[in-house]
Amino acid sequence: MASGLQKSTYGVAVIPIVLQAVWFVTEQYAANTNWWTAWVQTWPMRTIWFTAMAFIAGLLIQDMLYPNSWIKKNWRDFTNKFEIVWLNVSYSENPRRLEVNVRIRFVRPIKSASLSLRIHSCTGMNYAPHIHPIHIENLSNIMKDEQRIIKIATLVISHPGWIPFHSTWGNSPLSVDLNSPSLVGRSKNVVYLELTGPMIIPQRHKFFVANLDYAAAHAIPAIYAQDEDEDIFKI
Repeated sequence: MASGLQKSTYGVAVIPIVLQAVWFVTEQYAANTNWWTAWVQTWPMRTIWFTAMAFIAGLLIQDMLYPNSWIKKNWRDFTNKFEIVWLNVSYSENPRRLEVNVRIRFVRPIKSASLSLRIHSCTGMNYAPHIHPIHIENLSNIMKDEQRIIKIATLVISHPGWIPFHSTWGNSPLSVDLNSPSLVGRSKNVVYLELTGPMIIPQRHKFFVANLDYAAAHAIPAIYAQDEDEDIFKI
């Protein structure tokens, strides 16, 4: 049976290329320094120097290309401000609706920051995807292990005598305003939960949300949500 996370594996395909780059930089900028003359000028030391630099640089490049590398894991552990406790879809009354909620736990204290959603929505129609930035909350003096429940989306369920509210994103109150960012029927959406603030490295976490409600007669409303942790090294 295969284990969950595979260990990083390394080859040597990158090392010759990196060796040439290290050699060029060294000859151009370091060879004339007193330190180089005193410590690395002899041929055994030069061989060890170039091989070590090329090997380290090659490992770093290949590790950054590997999805479960130790660099990415330790970078996430060092920079993350929150983690996901759970993600679910629940039913509520008055009005009848389905809600996508996520509970987050702060893994370190935060003095000042901001939480927001950024929704990339694809409706399947012949026009460009919509991007909705939605502010959630300003954070201040957050303690470690403090938790928040954040509403990602609300799908309103129609029924006899209902008020024609529009399905919405974030914690916006339900309304009949056509100009508000709406969760469109039959849409597939990528949602980023973002934490930003002064003097901190931003963190974002990705979710996939699909509205399966066809908005047709006798349709059964449904919504699908999936946690998709964002690769912070992906451009």
